[in-house]
Amino acid sequence: MMNAIEKILNPIQLPTMAGIHQEFPGRAVGSPEEELMKQLRVQWMEGQLHEGMSVAVTVGSRGIANLVPLLRTLSAFLQSHGAEPYIVPSMGSHGGASPEGQLAVLKGLGITPDTVNMPIHACVEGCRVDTLPDGTPVMADQEAVAADAVILFNRIKAHTAFHGPYESGLMKMAAVGLGNCYGADYVHGNGDGSIGQRMEQLARAVLGKLPILCGIGVMENAREETAAIHVLPKAEIPIREPHLLRQAREMMPALYLKDIDVLVIDRIGKDISGGGMDPNVVGGFKDGDGRLTPRPRLITVLDLTEATEGAAFGLGMADTTTVSVMKKYNPLATYPNCLMTGTPHLIKIPMALADHRQAIQAAVQMLPSGRRQSPRIVRIQDTLHLQEIHISSNMLDEALSDGRITVSEPLAGWPFNTDGNLF
Repeated sequence: MMNAIEKILNPIQLPTMAGIHQEFPGRAVGSPEEELMKQLRVQWMEGQLHEGMSVAVTVGSRGIANLVPLLRTLSAFLQSHGAEPYIVPSMGSHGGASPEGQLAVLKGLGITPDTVNMPIHACVEGCRVDTLPDGTPVMADQEAVAADAVILFNRIKAHTAFHGPYESGLMKMAAVGLGNCYGADYVHGNGDGSIGQRMEQLARAVLGKLPILCGIGVMENAREETAAIHVLPKAEIPIREPHLLRQAREMMPALYLKDIDVLVIDRIGKDISGGGMDPNVVGGFKDGDGRLTPRPRLITVLDLTEATEGAAFGLGMADTTTVSVMKKYNPLATYPNCLMTGTPHLIKIPMALADHRQAIQAAVQMLPSGRRQSPRIVRIQDTLHLQEIHISSNMLDEALSDGRITVSEPLAGWPFNTDGNLF
């Protein structure tokens, strides 16, 4: 016997879908490891390393292309100069704001002492290294403070909560990554309007007090390939990062087709984006005038990534999901970051349906009646991987008129299994 939800949703017919390929610009470096070694040799300042020197290397919670081989290359370079490098997990309040959680995040990214050939010193305790003019203490991870030198390692990319001269990159790593919960709380404590200003203020203080050797900024194209690597001496980090950020923003993936009724996202997670799903891709982002950028009418999320360890940050941006996603939702991994950033809307619980089919049907059912019969649906793997996506049949003519799009799979029905799921 059908329940009330099934009676409403069973009549909903989903349109056939076609696979399309979106062509994105942006080159990739041939060998990221060779490129990093080249940049290190070109930019390195003689006499900065010596035998037995301890060097803390920051690593955050974001997935970065070629992260493990790049860290292994950096370790080899430092050790060849007699230094003793180690990784300091530098991810603000991510990883449940605990050493064990942050080690788990790194392991999910493939980072262990064996894979990168250097130990990991995980500690969320901070040391006071300076005081801002307003009396705010400047805190930095005690494992970084204890090192003879620090290397800021991070990807330079657009932030998911604000725009400014410094977003996700080396300055953020100095302010929030090394600042642990203290840095995250200070930067995000007054809301989105002042994040950029507070982050820059904190980062400049950290740069002035810690023995920063350099920053290594990795840049990626829309295909999630390493597009460039920049080794910046400490003094050049605040000068050059805004220019590199503009370049990174031009290489971001995007959805070329607009006016989407239902966006189906196979998975979200902290390893995909700081917001689980990237608002720079899906919309709902405040522009320079404080207005929200257009977003799909409804969003359906089908799963969490394994690497996110139950941290469901970003699920609040969805309108429908599944019961199985909610079973993976781990408050202990999700709430600390929300508490530090003041963003409860990003972890609110959407409508949870029995399976993938119902979650998508529910989104269609909640469309305005005029759009319900012929919904414009786009399905993506996640907001990082947008080259190969699926679109509903009523969007095909528009897609074919765009020279950046080609059809990769013919129209077909949704491949639900007997449980009503797609995977």
